[in-house]
Amino acid sequence: MSEQAEETALLDSGATENFINEQMWKRMGIGWQSLAMPLTVYNVDGSENKQGKVTHYCWLRILLTGQTKLQMFYIMALGKDGIILGYPFFYTFNPTINWCEGRIEEGAISLHTPRYKYRYKDIAKVQKEAIVQVGKPKGNEAIYLQRNIAQDWAREASQNQKKMMTETIPKEYHHHMKVFFEKESKRFPPVQEEDMSIQLKGDAPEVINCKVYPLTKDERITLQKFLATELELGRIKEGPSPYTSPVYFINKKDLAEK
Repeated sequence: MSEQAEETALLDSGATENFINEQMWKRMGIGWQSLAMPLTVYNVDGSENKQGKVTHYCWLRILLTGQTKLQMFYIMALGKDGIILGYPFFYTFNPTINWCEGRIEEGAISLHTPRYKYRYKDIAKVQKEAIVQVGKPKGNEAIYLQRNIAQDWAREASQNQKKMMTETIPKEYHHHMKVFFEKESKRFPPVQEEDMSIQLKGDAPEVINCKVYPLTKDERITLQKFLATELELGRIKEGPSPYTSPVYFINKKDLAEK
């Protein structure tokens, strides 16, 4: 659920803001936000920084001596420096610095993603969902729970959107509506000359090693119904191939569908 890495940060009381290297930001995998106006960065001598303007920023939680604060970090190319802690950091934490040894007397600084403080709650929530789906594991068993954050976000967004109805579609576009009807999808395209089967070579392996995705009881029932429906409609048929393909499910925006 979380990863840790050790980095060296540059403490710069002359920097008016905190900065994070673009490459480090990518490795951390956190979100970003766009600035309303691009920010021009100036060097100590007053000249404009050659790296260009800053257009995005992110939030990181800083921990030092038991004190924590969520602060803004501007994202830009910093060369060899990964992170620059500027005036906002000094103003908030007022650290004691040993300039001879190049360290903070209070100890190491920890930088966390905004949701890091909630990680134990997130882990407990995921574990609870897994047990509800497949039951409590026994002995050396392990639970694999498939999660798709993008699908979760899309589902939440769709719940707040108005659905397109026939009455709300302009009449001039009604003749296109049939292509979106479920009935139209329940038919198989006509046979074409280009249809072909894949012929395996004589030395093809009898078994292909692949990852197996464990299915819950509900997922197995859903798969069996899907295969039965596809066979009945003629969209699939049993073939001579000795190979099978693993199946895994991805939730749609509607939780009742996969």
